Amino acid sequence: MKFSYKLIKKYLPDAPSKESLIEALVMHSFEAENMDGDVFDVSVPSNRYSSASYHIGVAREAAAVLGLDNSNIPNIKVKEWEGSAGEFGLEVKDKDLCTRYTGMYFENVEVGESPEWVKEVLKDCGLRPINNVVDVMNYVMLETGQPLHAFDYDKIEGKKIVVRNAKEGESMTSIEGIDYDLDPSVLVIADEKKPLAIAGIKGGKDAEVTKDTERIVVEAANFDPISIYKTSNHINLSTDASLRFSHDLHKRLALEGLKRAADLLKNELGFKPGGRVNSAPELESSHQVTFDLKEFNKLMGTDFEDKEIVKSLSKLGLNFEDGKVEVPPVRDDVWDEADLIEEAGRIFGFDDIGSEPPKVSIKPSESDEVFDFRDDVRKILIALGYDEVYNYSFVGDHAYGDVELENPISEDKSLLRKTLTPLLFDNVEENLKHYDDVRIFEIGKVFEKAEERNVIGIAFGSNNRETLFEVKGVVSELLEKLGLMEFHMVEVDDEELKLEIHSDHEVIGEIVKYSKGFTLTEIKADLLMELVEEEISFEPMPKYPAVLRDVSILVSDNQKIGDIIKGVQEVNLNLIEDVDLVDEYFGVEDGLQSITLRIRFRSDNKTLSSKEVDKEMEKVVDKLEGDFGAEIR
Repeated sequence: MKFSYKLIKKYLPDAPSKESLIEALVMHSFEAENMDGDVFDVSVPSNRYSSASYHIGVAREAAAVLGLDNSNIPNIKVKEWEGSAGEFGLEVKDKDLCTRYTGMYFENVEVGESPEWVKEVLKDCGLRPINNVVDVMNYVMLETGQPLHAFDYDKIEGKKIVVRNAKEGESMTSIEGIDYDLDPSVLVIADEKKPLAIAGIKGGKDAEVTKDTERIVVEAANFDPISIYKTSNHINLSTDASLRFSHDLHKRLALEGLKRAADLLKNELGFKPGGRVNSAPELESSHQVTFDLKEFNKLMGTDFEDKEIVKSLSKLGLNFEDGKVEVPPVRDDVWDEADLIEEAGRIFGFDDIGSEPPKVSIKPSESDEVFDFRDDVRKILIALGYDEVYNYSFVGDHAYGDVELENPISEDKSLLRKTLTPLLFDNVEENLKHYDDVRIFEIGKVFEKAEERNVIGIAFGSNNRETLFEVKGVVSELLEKLGLMEFHMVEVDDEELKLEIHSDHEVIGEIVKYSKGFTLTEIKADLLMELVEEEISFEPMPKYPAVLRDVSILVSDNQKIGDIIKGVQEVNLNLIEDVDLVDEYFGVEDGLQSITLRIRFRSDNKTLSSKEVDKEMEKVVDKLEGDFGAEIR
C-alpha cells in the first residue's frame, strides 16, 4: 500500500528523513519499503486495516515509535447523531450487509481543479486527479482509510437513497462506461428507480459528478466484508474501496471520513453543507482491557519500571488507569492482555530487549503408554516378517461403517470404518497379483457410533501356501512377546473358519480364514494393553525341562479343533503345560480331517521320566478315542 512521505511530513514536522522513518516502522510496526520520489510502501497486516491502512494511522505509529510530540495530525472528533437530511431521504433494506450508511448534502458546488497539495498526494499514491470533488473523496480515503463517494444530487430520482440488493436483470454502467450485469447477490446504492453504485466497489455513470454539477450528496458507509469480497470476485472488479472494505473496516471510520470530507469541502473549496443522515446513530465506545504491569516484565524477561510501560502504551493512544487500559474503537486488533504486552514490547523495540533463557525445572520426559505399546507391536510384527500398511479411516459400505461424515471426500469414503478387515482384505488381494505371499499389518482406529477404539489388524495371503497356522503362530508370538501368557484360541461356528482369542474371560480378538485362502485377524488393542499391564509380573525360569510329544489322529470334520485341544489339556492340568495344533489336512477320506497336536509336558517338582509321560499319553489317547471318536495314526 503506497504512502506519501510529503503528507506524513506535513503531519509530523519533526519527522526524520524518509529512509529513517521507514527503518523505524520496520523495526517497530510494519514491513515497509522505500520507493522513488516521496513514496514508500507499507505492508499493512489484515488486522490493522481499521487503524493503520491510511496516512493518519501511519503518522500515529511513526509519532509513537519515534517519540515525536510536535504533531499536526488531524484530530477528527465525531459524535452521536441522527435525523433526516431534509434535502434527501435514506432507506437501508439490509442492515446486516450495510451496518452504517451516512450521507451529507452540499450546495454552492463548483467543480474544477483540485489544489496542488491534494493532487500531489494522489499522484504519490498512484491515483489520477479528476476534479476537486472526486479528488477530495480519494484524498480523505488516503487520510482516514474510509472510502467515500459523491453523487450529483440533481440526478437522484425521488431524492431518496436506497441501499438494497440488485433486482434480477438489473445492470449498471460505471463511471468508466463499462456495463455490469447485476443479480440479487449484489448490494447496490440506488435511488427510487435505478442503481447509482455497486456498494463498496464502484460508482455509476447515472449520478456521476461532472463540471455541470451544482449540488452533491457525499456518502460514507460500512459494508459486510464477506459480501464485498464475494461481489468483487463475482463481477470481476477490484478497486481501492473493495480492498479496504474486504478487510472489515471499523464502523467508526464512516463517521470520521464524512466529517473530514465535510471540513475540506467547506473550508478548502467553499461548498455549503446542508442536512445529513446516519442509519446507525449510536457511537461506538472504547473498550477496556485488564493489564497487569508485572505480567509484562514476567513475559518479556525485562525489568522496566511501571511508568515506562504506561508511557509506551500511551504513545499509541492506549491509556492506562486503575489496572485497565482504554482501547480506542478502531484498534479492533487489541482485545486481551497479550495484545497489550505485544504493543508495549514493540514500542520499546524487540531487538532492544535482551534475551534471557527461560527458568524451568528439568524433569524426565513423560512417556505415552499408547504410543509405546503401538511401537512394541510394530517392532514385533516387523521382526516376524510383516510389513506395516496405512489405510484411510473411511469406507463406503454400511456393513463396515456406522458413523456418517457430514462432508465426505467421496461417495466411497462417506463412513468411518468400524473394522480394519475390508481394507486389509483389499490390500492382500491387490498385492497377490504381483507377489506369491503377502504379509501385512495395520495398527489403527475404528469407530462404532460414539466409541473410538485402537485395533491391531494382521493379514496373510498366499497363492500356494496354508495361511491359518502361520497367522495363529504369529498371533501367539505377538501376545507372548507383549507379555500376555494366559490366552487360548477357540473355534466358533461361522460361514468361514474362525478362531476367537480368549483371555481373562474376554474375547480380545479373532482369526478368520476366508474362502480365498486369506487369513485375517483383528485384536482389540486397548483391551490387550490393559490385560498386558495386569499380567506383567516376575516368574522364575522353569527349573525342569519340558517333554514334547506329537499325536496324529483322524477325526470327523464336524469336531472342532478348539474342543479337542481343550479336552487334551483337561487330561492333566498339572502336567500338560500347552497343546498346539501343528498340522491339519482335509480330504484324506470323506468326512474326516487329519490333525497333528503337539503336547508339552512339564512338572514344577521334578524331571518327568519317559514312563510318566507315556502313562499320561495313554490317558490322552483314551480321551481322544472315547470323547471324540478319533483314530490314532
